[in-house]
Parts: sequence; C-alpha cells; structure tokens
Amino acid sequence: MNGQMALRIGLIGGFQGGKSTLINCLLENRVAVTGIGLSTTKYLVEYYYSPRVRFSEVCGAREKDLFMDQFLHSAPPKTDVVYRIGLPSPLLQSVSLIDTPGFDAEERDDRIAEKGFADLDFAIFVLGGTRGALNKPECATLYKLSEYRIPVLIVFNSHGDTDVQWDPSSQINCLLRKNVSAQIKQMGLMRCIPLCGEDVFAINTAWCWYAISEQRGHDFLLPEAKREKALKRSVRIFFAGEEDISEKQLMERSRIGILREFLTEGGTMFGNVHTTTAIYNAFDDMCMQIVRSMEMICSRSAKPLERFKY
Repeated sequence: MNGQMALRIGLIGGFQGGKSTLINCLLENRVAVTGIGLSTTKYLVEYYYSPRVRFSEVCGAREKDLFMDQFLHSAPPKTDVVYRIGLPSPLLQSVSLIDTPGFDAEERDDRIAEKGFADLDFAIFVLGGTRGALNKPECATLYKLSEYRIPVLIVFNSHGDTDVQWDPSSQINCLLRKNVSAQIKQMGLMRCIPLCGEDVFAINTAWCWYAISEQRGHDFLLPEAKREKALKRSVRIFFAGEEDISEKQLMERSRIGILREFLTEGGTMFGNVHTTTAIYNAFDDMCMQIVRSMEMICSRSAKPLERFKY
C-alpha cells in the first residue's frame, strides 16, 4: 500500500457464522476450509500477500515453514501458535486478513480470538443472520473490541432458517438489521463504519462461494470440504425455480463484491474518502471521544486540568 504496511483486518464472529467462507469469497479461492485436519476455527490464521504460496507456523519469535500436507494433517500443537498463509492475491496487497476462532464455542477459542485483537487495525464482525438481536457473547465481544479501540464493520450473513432470509435485500432481513443497529446504538459502543449507508451490511456468502466454486478451470488451493457440498446443494435448491441464473448474477446478488471493493486500495470510496482513510478517521474519532471523557473527569476533580493526548 504505497510503501505502507497492509492493514490488519480481523474476521470476528460466532462459531460457524461464516467467517472462513467469507475469507474464501474475498480471496476467490479455497484457502480456509473447516472440517479437515487443522481447523481454522481453532487458531489464529493470517492471510498475507506473498508472490508464492507459503504455509508457516509462528510460535513466539520463531516462524517455521510447513508443507501443505503438514498444515492440513499434522496434530494440533499444545501451545498457542499463529498460522500464516502467504498468497499471491491482489486483495492481500491492500490488507492482511486474520481468521479467528468463533467466540461462543469454547473458552479456549475465546482466549485465542481475543489474543489477536491487540494487533488489529480493523474488524469485520460477522453475524450469522438468523436473529434480530445480538446475544450475550456477541455483545461482550463488541464491548471488548471497543476497549481495544478497533473500528468495526458489521456484516449480516443472510442465509438463515427460512428461504426469505437467504436474500440480503429481503424485507425481513432489513427489519432484523435495523433491530441490530438500534441495539448497538443503545449499547453506547464506538462508531461502527457503515457501508452503502447500512450500519449492518447484508451479504450472502453461500451465493458468492457457489459462483466461485463452480467456475471451470479454477485452480483452488485446498480441497473441497464435505460441508461445502451440502452448502452448494442448498443453493441449487433455492434457485431451482429460476432459469439460467448466471455466476455474475449470483455474485452481484451476494453483495460480496461491494465488500471486496471496500477493502481494496483505490477501490470503492467511503463517502468522499478512501477506505483506509475512513478506518483511520474512525479510530481518531474514538480516541478523541476518550480524550473528551478524560478531560471532563479532570474538570470535575479538584486537581488542575491536564490536557490528555493520544
């Protein structure tokens, strides 16, 4: 990014909320697969730009290269590690993506996910899309991100329990997202970054991934997982009544392309500024809110007022 380090963007969300599938959609490749060998839901996995594909394991200050088979089939280590995957993806020239464990599965997963918060510049918070309210673990995680002063973009992965919930633009999904947005404001959290005027941006990872995975001649990095086959069957059933729906139409209706453009340097503009500038501005706004709060506390105390700086 013009000589600067790529922004570190964390994918945060509940267990099986669609974080890994979203990474596959953004990178247009099967790079994050659950259910075989090493589960990306159990460890921090960083996807970064590299001219050649590279797998490695980081433990403390030591980084060890791995073969792909080692990455997929080796026994999980007893110590906390970070796995890194280098890929020649154009998107990764702008950002590094960090896949995190689902925070509502096991206590160990919560601890590992939070371990990565300190190094993030920005977070994409993925909601499963079946509810119109945040549960306690989701609220707790948003509060924790706020404590780390991390700007957040909330995305609503809209393949839920009913057919109408599979459509990101459906009326019921619009209502659910408005309810979540109202709840976030009531919680008094930091300013979440809207996208296309939506405080909670609706997507459908299943539609996008189906379109990508059906492309002929596409050379995918990792093999297909069993749960992907079930997902693709569900997509085919959903569109059984529609004739000749193209891959391009599926991609457009999934709205993943908008999110990808938002994360790409020189891509979609956020208001009148570039994406990275919007993220930095959101961080500055939060810092200034903290400054004003601290100044107010000092003004009410007997001690002389001191100007807090960040």
